[in-house]
Amino acid sequence: MTAFLTPASTRPGAPGDGGLRVLEFANGGLVAGDRYIQSRVQDGFQALAPHIRQGSVKTDSGGYRPANNAFQVGLRMWADNARRVVAAQQRADSGYSAGMGGAVNPTDLTHKMARVLAEKKAPLRMQRLLSINSEVPPGAAKYRIERTYSAGQAVPLRGQDVSQIPQANIGGASMDANVVVYVTRVRVGWLENLRAGFAGIDTEARKMAAARRVIDETIDRVATLGDSSVDLFGVFNHPYMDVEVSSVTIGGASTSTAEEISDAMSVWANYASEASGGAFEPNTVLMASKIHNYMANKRFGSGSDRTILEHFKKAHPHIQKVEVVHRFDDIGGSGVHGMLFMRSKDGQGDSSLELVVPMAQTVLPPQVGSLSTDMVIATMFGGVLQTSAGDNLFVLAGGR
Repeated sequence: MTAFLTPASTRPGAPGDGGLRVLEFANGGLVAGDRYIQSRVQDGFQALAPHIRQGSVKTDSGGYRPANNAFQVGLRMWADNARRVVAAQQRADSGYSAGMGGAVNPTDLTHKMARVLAEKKAPLRMQRLLSINSEVPPGAAKYRIERTYSAGQAVPLRGQDVSQIPQANIGGASMDANVVVYVTRVRVGWLENLRAGFAGIDTEARKMAAARRVIDETIDRVATLGDSSVDLFGVFNHPYMDVEVSSVTIGGASTSTAEEISDAMSVWANYASEASGGAFEPNTVLMASKIHNYMANKRFGSGSDRTILEHFKKAHPHIQKVEVVHRFDDIGGSGVHGMLFMRSKDGQGDSSLELVVPMAQTVLPPQVGSLSTDMVIATMFGGVLQTSAGDNLFVLAGGR
C-alpha cells in the first residue's frame, strides 16, 4: 500500500485541510487514504513545512516555474531520524535502561582510566647480574679469547749443571665463539595507524616496547641455557664450566636433612678456593627458585631460630649475594634444579662471567610500503664469556 501526496501539500506554512490530500493505491486504483495514514502524513508535514523554502527554477523554454526544497529538507530530516533510531538501538543492545533517560548513552557514563595496564613479565636476571662486555666490534662474526698459563719449579743449587736446573715455562689456550644477530620485526599498517590515532592509542610505541622485551627475553634465555643451533654458550652449556651433580636432594618428599644440605652447600661455596689454593673465590650464588624457597623456609634444626639459608650466609661471609633465577628451575630435567657459584664485580675485581654484546638493541631503517611499514630491531650477542673460569661452579641438585 503506497501513499501519494498532492503538490498542494508542499506549500509554505502549515498545510490546511484543503491543501493536503492523501491517496493510496488499492484494488487497482487510487483511493482516499484512511484517517490513520492521513493523520501520520499530516503530522509529518506539519514538522516539515516550517523548514521549506519557496523559489523558482528556469525551464528549458527559458521561462520560470515555482519550486521548493521540500525533497531535500525531507531527505535530511529522514537521515537525522535514521541516525537517532540507530543510536537508540545501540543503547538497547548495550544494556540501555529507560530509567537512565533517553539522552544518555551508557558509554557516556563509562570512565576510561588514564593508565593502561601493562602485562606483567618475569624478571630478567642475567643482564642485571652479569657484566656486559662490548669489546667486540659490530660486524665481527667470531671472537677469540686466549689464556696464558705458567709452570715451573725452583730447586736448591748444589753445583749442578745449568741443563739440570728445571725451567719456568708459559703455555696458552684459546677458544673461539660466534657472534649472532638476533632480530625481530614490528609492522604498523596504514589503516591500523589511522584508527589508532583516532582512538588516541600509540600503537607504534607499544609494539616497539614489545619488540624490545622480546629481544631482552631471548638474550636472557640464551645467556642461561645457550643456543646450540648457532653454537652460542650460556652459563649452563659452557664447555669450561665446572659442573657438580649432587647426591643431596633439596626439597621434595625425599629431601636430605638440613645438616646434609648445609654440608653440601659449604663444600660448593669453598670449592674454588680449596682447589686453587685461594686464588679463586666466589661471592655470589644464583639459585633456582624452588631450591631457594625450600632453604629460606626450612629451619636448620628443630631448636634453631635460623633457616638453612640464613645459617649458610652466616657461616660463609664471602658469599655476599644470593639471587633467585627462575630459569634454573628444572634446568637439568624435571625435579633437577641449578645453582651457580660465581664472582660478581666488586672492589676486588671484575665479574667472572660476562655477556658479550657487540651491538645493543638497534632499530634499523624502516621498510616503508604503500600500506604498511616494517621496522626491524636487531642486537648482536656473543654468548657468555668466562673471564675467570676458576670462580665458577654450576651445581645440579634434585628437589621438588
